[in-house]
Formats: sequence, C-alpha cells, structure tokens
Amino acid sequence: MPFPPVMPTKVGIHALTLPFHDPTRPGLTGQSLCRLALLLLSIGAAAPACATERGPACREHSVVDEITRQVKARNYYGRVDPRLVTEQPTADRQVVRCQVCVLSAPYDTTRLDDHSIEQCVADNFEVRILPRGFVVRDLR
Repeated sequence: MPFPPVMPTKVGIHALTLPFHDPTRPGLTGQSLCRLALLLLSIGAAAPACATERGPACREHSVVDEITRQVKARNYYGRVDPRLVTEQPTADRQVVRCQVCVLSAPYDTTRLDDHSIEQCVADNFEVRILPRGFVVRDLR
C-alpha cells in the first residue's frame, strides 16, 4: 500500500523539513538524517588531522622565509616568488632540492636606457627535513 503524497502546509523554510520519527513509515526519518549528516561531517573534519603527509617542504612558510633571507644577503633587491618554487626529491628521503625564481630588475643604462626589465634567475637550495623543522642550505 503506497503512502499518500504529503503536501507541505507551512510557509517558508519549515515547509521543506522532514517529519521526525514516525514508526509507521519505514526508511530514514528527519532525525536519522540529521544524525547521519553530523556523523559524516565529523568524519570529514577529522580526516585532514589524521594525515601524516606534509605538503611540499619547499613551499613551507619558514623555508621560503629562510630562502628569501639568504637571497637578500647576496642580492638586496632580489625577490623570491613563493608561487615559482619547485621541489625535487633526492635519494635521501629527508632531503629535497628546491629551485626558486629570484626576481631581480637590473638597471643597465647603456643597454636598457632608463628602464629595467625584471628577470627570473634560477637559484638552488637543499632542504633537510627534520622532525621539528628544516635546515636550508644554499647550493651556490
């Protein structure tokens, strides 16, 4: 025997709510759907906390800051663009090579007149991944 169609009689958002537990109607009820939704949301929220995998070490803020500090020591006007950082694994799982794009705009008045052209100069760094941080070494 099919159930008769239920027509919403309330106006607004309450018209779309499901009825709560009705023992005469089998299947998921409004209360069970709410519990299921809360369970799925709590599992989804806990999933990233369980992940042991970090993102790329070369793009960590502390690594980019240290690379920028080392670049500025050599080239005061050089800038490191964090979006242009690449990472290459090495034979040692705890060590990665980072290639960064150092943006610099040299003024060469004999060739370029009064204009500067920003160029990307590749620079290589080695990053050792430690349990509580990173060690950054310039490969120049």
